[in-house]
Amino acid sequence: MKKMIGYTNGVFDLFHYGHLEFLNCAKSKCDFLIVALCPDDMVEKYKNKKPIIPFEQRKKILEHLDCVDKVVTQISTNRMVEFDKYKFDIYFHGEDGFEFDKNTGNYDNLLKQNIIVDYIPRKLDISTTNIINKIILNYSNEKK
Repeated sequence: MKKMIGYTNGVFDLFHYGHLEFLNCAKSKCDFLIVALCPDDMVEKYKNKKPIIPFEQRKKILEHLDCVDKVVTQISTNRMVEFDKYKFDIYFHGEDGFEFDKNTGNYDNLLKQNIIVDYIPRKLDISTTNIINKIILNYSNEKK
């Protein structure tokens, strides 16, 4: 029986429980999970912000998770470029990635290749942005 290869990509900055839940959910739906980690320069270009945690440190965290089988460097935001390289059967992304994939044609292109596309809903209101905002709020009120 053919192993089901899963693929996801992301920044995974300030790794938190939401990331862990997402990756565990993805792994539960495939036999082998590839995580393409966004390099710092790509994050700056596409998200207009610099990661807090450098690429190599984010990579080490992901490599030590039982739910992740392989960590690679993301080379493109075009899912077909990634598919051509890794030949995955199922693509995972948080539900917040659907609009990007739909607007860029990624979604339709994946379906044309018979790739299962699974946008995993966020179960908790946890995000790196929320964590950063909470830190700013909590520490901006401290007296120095």
